[in-house]
Amino acid sequence: MCGIAGFWEASGPDWSAAALARVQRMGEALAHRGPDGKGTWIDPADGIALAHRRLAIIDRGAAGAQPMASADGRYVIVYNGELYDDGSLRAACRSGGVRFRGYCDTELLVEACAQLGVATALERIRGMFAFALWDRQSRVLHLARDRLGLKPLYYGWLQRRAGVPADGAVVGGEGPFVFGSELRAVRAGFREWSPRVCPQARADYFDCGYVPAPRSIYRGVYTVLPGEHVTIVERHEVRRRYYWRFADCAQSALASPYSNRAAAREAVGQALTGAVARRMQADVPVGVLLSGGIDSALVAALMAEHAGSPGEVHSYSLGFEEPEYDESGVAASVAASLGIRHHRLRVRVDDVAARVDQLADLADEPFADPALLTTLTLCAAVRERTTVALTGDGGDEVFAGYRRHIHARWIRPLFALAPASWRREAAGLLRRFTAAELGRCNAALPRRWRVSLATHSASTFARVLGSASFAAAYGRQLGPGLHGEWRGEPTFGERLADAQRPRWGWEAVEPGAWLQWLDTVSYLPDNGLVKIDRASMRFGVEIRVPLLDPEVVTAGWRVPPPWRIDRGRGKVLLRELAQRTLSADIAKHPKRGFAVPIAEWLRGPLRPWAREFLSARALATAGVDQTAFVDRLWREHESRRWDHAPALWTLATYSAWAQRWGA
Repeated sequence: MCGIAGFWEASGPDWSAAALARVQRMGEALAHRGPDGKGTWIDPADGIALAHRRLAIIDRGAAGAQPMASADGRYVIVYNGELYDDGSLRAACRSGGVRFRGYCDTELLVEACAQLGVATALERIRGMFAFALWDRQSRVLHLARDRLGLKPLYYGWLQRRAGVPADGAVVGGEGPFVFGSELRAVRAGFREWSPRVCPQARADYFDCGYVPAPRSIYRGVYTVLPGEHVTIVERHEVRRRYYWRFADCAQSALASPYSNRAAAREAVGQALTGAVARRMQADVPVGVLLSGGIDSALVAALMAEHAGSPGEVHSYSLGFEEPEYDESGVAASVAASLGIRHHRLRVRVDDVAARVDQLADLADEPFADPALLTTLTLCAAVRERTTVALTGDGGDEVFAGYRRHIHARWIRPLFALAPASWRREAAGLLRRFTAAELGRCNAALPRRWRVSLATHSASTFARVLGSASFAAAYGRQLGPGLHGEWRGEPTFGERLADAQRPRWGWEAVEPGAWLQWLDTVSYLPDNGLVKIDRASMRFGVEIRVPLLDPEVVTAGWRVPPPWRIDRGRGKVLLRELAQRTLSADIAKHPKRGFAVPIAEWLRGPLRPWAREFLSARALATAGVDQTAFVDRLWREHESRRWDHAPALWTLATYSAWAQRWGA
């Protein structure tokens, strides 16, 4: 992976020296993303400046240096990512007369754009990427991002036009046009910039714990959406189009389902095997992150089959002092059964307390997934031995693994049959009990219900039950819903579900599949993949995600929704595939992922940090006028009456971010 940045502004006689210094600062701000090389390119005639930081994985010599120009000189590119070409795209370029200098994918990408045109090249390339491509002939800047949004790319203007709406809608602006892999590059290059927080982005963050695209936390700065191609003409005019849209992929797949389960297993297995094999291509060692769940275990098994020797594959897992979160033993068993080299790490409370101070700087904008803490620890260990690692991320979204997907089958009928007044009354009754009391009642329930209540905090369950609609219930499961609660307004998740309702035909879609789709268009790219990108890039590690290969996604969505969940367990097809190479116990192991005991940490090692950033003074500095509300949450959380960890963590991380970046 790499870091890219640049800008486009009016140039003059003395422009070059100042522009070069500015773009070099932008590149240096992204040095952690690319420790193996750096480069800049400026065009004084047009006022374009590009910067690149390189993490070399394939063709690690000078032939892969960036910024890179096409052979005909028309295009100049800065690119972050990895392409998985089967040889056909390179052959198409050669047939057009291209003589490749090396075999890096940057050269393949820029020559494909030159030979086929940018639009056609985007339709043909496969991989994870974000790039900026300057067309010197047409004076057009192209920005693009991969289909599922694995690699980030921000863009915008440092000044807003008069009359621009304040809600964050993507429109043209004034002043320099800027872009970068992270917002820190823009801050470093334009020190005079005084960014303003976007009110809607802030509100959405308090609802779901992340900033949903296309907004960034700042007014006038946006994110390129997954599968989107953005062109900028004359610095101020922006044109946006999708070259690939997940909704179209999912709808097409649902319209042509597999006829039987055997065919589904075979197709998914072939797609995943190919995806893993493509992602093992590298000129550096390759490893795998093992969580103890079925997704990463299956990826590890396929890696062991594809490797020349299973011992060439390194696996990494995290263990916790809290036994209910510790899956390192399961991960070690998986590794031993496959014959791969396993590295078992242990997260200690002192390590967590030391790491938490890094979060505000690392995340670059407010981000409230506590798993970022442990993912950092994991990636730091990976970098000691390998530069590339595969993960099982994406399996939950594609194959129905989250509990909200599983429970949707009874939650939506409940909302259809039970009057809202009854549900609100039931939710009120739940709130009269402490979490411990509900836990004891929970132990007497059947197993599938018991797992539900044990892993969802009682407060979340009560809020879901008391929601006004199925869409509102989704919003309550997506995040703490703080802004919605403060203002009495629909949460971001509820608005997302309602906005997409006409496109999908709400009542015609199986409820679990509907939530899978919502998670894939927002939660996955804006939360899960952001966490992976920021943690891995902090240590110069490239994370590859085979379960989000477009062929795997298409195959997964061709599986009829009733086949995805069985007797309270999701990811049925993946479990059946896993039984071919893994033990039955591992194939049936319940989902946990890299979950973290954040509720206990807030009462223990992270309490001083959280209290500092949730003090009345810190909240006032961050513009959060909710002191009494926060004090109540703290009292109930510390007394263990309710688990308010999601809300407290969301507020504390915003406060820490605001203090770090002066927002």
